[in-house]
Amino acid sequence: MSSPAPLPLDHNPFADEPERADHTTDSGALHGAARKNGNGGFSDAEIAGLQEQHWQDQDRHLDALSGSLNRQHEMSLQMNEELDLHQELLEEYDHHANRTGLRLGGATSQMDRLRDSLKDHGMVWMLGALIVALILLIAFFK
Repeated sequence: MSSPAPLPLDHNPFADEPERADHTTDSGALHGAARKNGNGGFSDAEIAGLQEQHWQDQDRHLDALSGSLNRQHEMSLQMNEELDLHQELLEEYDHHANRTGLRLGGATSQMDRLRDSLKDHGMVWMLGALIVALILLIAFFK
């Protein structure tokens, strides 16, 4: 079983888009040239320049990564604020629902008492209502 080939030095796993192959300052050029004939015919200044360019490429990639992480941080803070607001709204809704449930319970018990009273004393209430109606009719037609 063979081992996988090493990744090129300019490989950026965090890049949004794959790098184009037409980079003029490719760090592979440094290694490819060095493989040709020892130091590749480059002077120390040229090699230092290529290394500097490689460092600048890495700095740009790190800056892009840093910007991406900063955006994600800002979005996470906004999401946290939104979740806090939703939690407050849900707690307020829960409070109102509990209060409404208690009020409904009280009204239900009053209705049950009235129903029981009418069931037990319905004839007495009916007779009382008829007496009141008769008195009002006598007073109105007198």
